[in-house]
Amino acid sequence: MAKFDRGLIQVFTGEGKGKTWAALGLAFRALNFSYSVYLIQFLKGSGSSWDLIKMETTFPNFKIDSFGRHCPYIDIQKSGLLNCDDCRECYVYSHGKKDLDRQMAQMALDLASKVISSGDYQVVILDEVNRAAAMNLIERSDLVKILEDKPEGVEVILTGNPVTEDIISAADRVIVFENAKEKIPPNFKSRKGIDY
Repeated sequence: MAKFDRGLIQVFTGEGKGKTWAALGLAFRALNFSYSVYLIQFLKGSGSSWDLIKMETTFPNFKIDSFGRHCPYIDIQKSGLLNCDDCRECYVYSHGKKDLDRQMAQMALDLASKVISSGDYQVVILDEVNRAAAMNLIERSDLVKILEDKPEGVEVILTGNPVTEDIISAADRVIVFENAKEKIPPNFKSRKGIDY
């Protein structure tokens, strides 16, 4: 198994699309160089990641766990009979937080702490953790402590928007995604294989 001399803490944030997929691009690169990768998704149910499950079977050194609301239509979408129409039933809004959202986010953070401190994975992606922290679903101080205590050889990628100053301060690199142009009609539907 390959090892890093020094793993960084990277933050992918901003209003633009592509933060999660940029982290997954990094994951693909790492997997091809025999690093082990663990993806922990905050605020995303397992249904939102059904397309990533193939990665687990393709790469034995890749693991994914998702903690969030489940899409009630995922089985129909998998069959090809229905496209995602952005109903957002699986989405957690700041004004609609529930105790279950907080519990799942805490479970994700507990798992992140365990995975990062173990050193068994060279790359750990905490998808949407920035948003979970900004929404106060997890204690930001707990997340910062996990980052401060990470082993030297572990690379940690945090995605999501917005990101708070304490997490920016803990990071080695912060990359901001922005939409330079977006000319999409209001009734435009998300496209399978492109947008989800």
